[in-house]
Amino acid sequence: DAQRLVRLPALRLLRPGHVVSAEVGAGGDLLQLSYPSSRESRMVLERSGDSFRARQAPAALRMETVMRVGVIQSSLFAAADAAGIADAVAIQIADIFAGDVDFHRELRRGDRFAVVYEQYYLEGRALRAGRVLAAEFVNQGKAFRAVHYAPASGASGYYAPDGSNLRKAF
Repeated sequence: DAQRLVRLPALRLLRPGHVVSAEVGAGGDLLQLSYPSSRESRMVLERSGDSFRARQAPAALRMETVMRVGVIQSSLFAAADAAGIADAVAIQIADIFAGDVDFHRELRRGDRFAVVYEQYYLEGRALRAGRVLAAEFVNQGKAFRAVHYAPASGASGYYAPDGSNLRKAF
């Protein structure tokens, strides 16, 4: 089996440090071998008679809901980094509250935020951050809150606890 696998071009995608999964039959024959081939897919080598065939399969991502808090010392991005929050989430926070907070001129040391967001994992490693589900930003003592709402029909958006849309018109 090893000699047949080594000849497959798909095996070139295997890198040091990748976790390899193998499925073995009752008689000890290799039935399937799989390993990460890109950020969100796996290469699957399956037995087909006396040989193996390769195919790409979506990776099984696991999503967790994560909550983090941060305190502004110099900038939103520095506070996000200190709290272990991905830049993609910091960008979403700035976008959500852009109608209420000028993140270039109005931030003060001691302003704070809390955010609940989706975090995707692949094989136990954080892969990417997802959508912000809820957030609070306290700017100069005034609290702004947002909750993500996605109706069955229509566009999703961020709303204040009183139901008002946070998207402001020009």
